[in-house]
Amino acid sequence: MKKMVAVVLMLILLVPCAMAEDIDLSRLSFAELAALRDRCQMEMMGREEWQQVTVPAGLWKVGEDIPAGHWVFTYDPSVKTLMKTGISYGDVLREQKSIDVMKSTEYYGHTFTEADPSFDLVLEDGYYIQVNNGPVIVTPYTGKPDLGFK
Repeated sequence: MKKMVAVVLMLILLVPCAMAEDIDLSRLSFAELAALRDRCQMEMMGREEWQQVTVPAGLWKVGEDIPAGHWVFTYDPSVKTLMKTGISYGDVLREQKSIDVMKSTEYYGHTFTEADPSFDLVLEDGYYIQVNNGPVIVTPYTGKPDLGFK
């Protein structure tokens, strides 16, 4: 009798696991699908396997659109010109939805050049990144390059 109860309990526990594998996305609303996509993207970006992402021009909030942390921003070589491609970082927005240089407690701006195609920056939750005039490639910061000194 005890063996039969144990087998029945195992079957009862396995059924929800088997059902959880198949998610019926057609039942989700558009807003729920978008939220699920965002959660999946944030989870993937936190994984070790994640290497880089191309961030298009626009205004992005740290902690919502881009995870907080230490990141390297690199000029996207697929863009034909470096002309005024850059990034602004701050915590206060103007009415026009751009970063307010004068009111931000911390502000950083960088314009890419051929001599300076990338830089690293520590992003904090609640701050904003504005990518101007073209996409940038964002990768996890892995430390300063080894110069080869012994």
